[in-house]
Amino acid sequence: MERTTENRPQLSGVQRLEKIGRTIIYFAGQWSSKDLPQDPLSYCAFDVVLLADESLAALQNEQLDGLLAWVRAGGSVCIVPDAPMKPRQLQFLRKLFEHGADNTANLSLDTEGRLQVVSDESDPILMSHCGLGRAVLLPNVEDLSSRLGKEDLG
Repeated sequence: MERTTENRPQLSGVQRLEKIGRTIIYFAGQWSSKDLPQDPLSYCAFDVVLLADESLAALQNEQLDGLLAWVRAGGSVCIVPDAPMKPRQLQFLRKLFEHGADNTANLSLDTEGRLQVVSDESDPILMSHCGLGRAVLLPNVEDLSSRLGKEDLG
């Protein structure tokens, strides 16, 4: 354990972030997408899984099934679809968002495999309860912080 300047114990590897008047303490673990577990129980140590930097496009069926089972059992996943994907990833997204707040949005792939979200809103943020868990699909935009307010972050 390390001591902070305020003489409070701090665990090694733990990060502190001051945002919107609150202190968030977190530990971020990173896996290469090829090493993402297939077993849903492997995710239980985490509060949320973030799929960004082309990771969704690299996942195989067994990994997608394990992640979906974990979300349905109470896990949370946040997805930034930033690379062309295959139909298996599209089916995964459709399962996650079939009961979402904006279930009128239609998910499809263009000819290059990029995700198309057809909605009344341009670049919508999709949120869904999937079983006991939650899923968020963030649009792939230049400056995401300009799109997310306190309500969206909550």
